[in-house]
Amino acid sequence: MQTGKSLDSSACWRNVAVALSFLVAWACQPAAGQTVNGSFRGKVTDASGAVIPGASVTMTDTAKGQSRDAKTDASGYYEFLDVPPSTYDFTVSFTAFQTLNDKGVVLLVNENAALDFSLQPGTVTQKVSVTAQAPLINTTNSTVGTVVDHQQTVDFP
Repeated sequence: MQTGKSLDSSACWRNVAVALSFLVAWACQPAAGQTVNGSFRGKVTDASGAVIPGASVTMTDTAKGQSRDAKTDASGYYEFLDVPPSTYDFTVSFTAFQTLNDKGVVLLVNENAALDFSLQPGTVTQKVSVTAQAPLINTTNSTVGTVVDHQQTVDFP
């Protein structure tokens, strides 16, 4: 009878050990709602309020110097997910618009920030390249001359 009690006792301790291991594994899991990271989302528009698809948005963590890039979608929206709390600089650019810099944007713990940008039209620069040379003009006297080729001399009456 003595062996029966020891089997019951060891089985009990084994169950306790299994229960404790599950309890420790559960306690080590991060609790829901305990995240610290947030996000930035927003829209890029022009001065009239029209969306700008394909605009480049760069977010730089000023403390770490790390950058992340995004492009706006067809509706002009961008997003940066899983962003640690810190201070960020933003640069937004698109062809034919002035580059916009927004410095010192602070993201708090677990904050989902909305940050919209409006780009102003840029200056248009044109470069003209001339590949043909203009005919020379005699400005020293009033004589007029022309070159007669061989065929023209043959065709004279």
